[in-house]
Amino acid sequence: MDNQDNQTEDYLSQIAHNFGLTPGMSIQEQREQRAEANGLTFACEGRQPVEDIWLIHPARQYRSEAYSLALDIAESVGIEHLVEHVVKQPVDYTYTMKPANNELSPSALTLYSFLSMLQTAEHKDENSCVLDSNFLFELDDITLVKLFRLIRVSRHIHQQGGKND
Repeated sequence: MDNQDNQTEDYLSQIAHNFGLTPGMSIQEQREQRAEANGLTFACEGRQPVEDIWLIHPARQYRSEAYSLALDIAESVGIEHLVEHVVKQPVDYTYTMKPANNELSPSALTLYSFLSMLQTAEHKDENSCVLDSNFLFELDDITLVKLFRLIRVSRHIHQQGGKND
């Protein structure tokens, strides 16, 4: 192998690393392997399977992941119709929460508040979230893991100032 081939191979390895990909393995195989290593095989389902709560890859776009996580979380309490994809050009999967104009259960209201705080659309006002005392005991493990991941992804998006997401 000559020097140019080595440079090309190094370059391709760096690109794969930046996207969190392992050459020679399907994305599904990689996802399942990471989920097993992190004890999250049970949460590797839905629109946005979670195989790692904390890992952020520099080259990935995270708005689409946040949108899918928000839909999965909202669906767990029947409020997925309140998660709105904000149409932009180019498409970036920013989401916002529609106003809740009907009676929501305490758990649904708490998740609605969380999703409002974590929305990827620009915030025009301060959002707050009041926890119902039974919320954490009623929340299933899959939704809890997805909520943790959404918090991580939303923090990354906001820390980047909306760039590289």
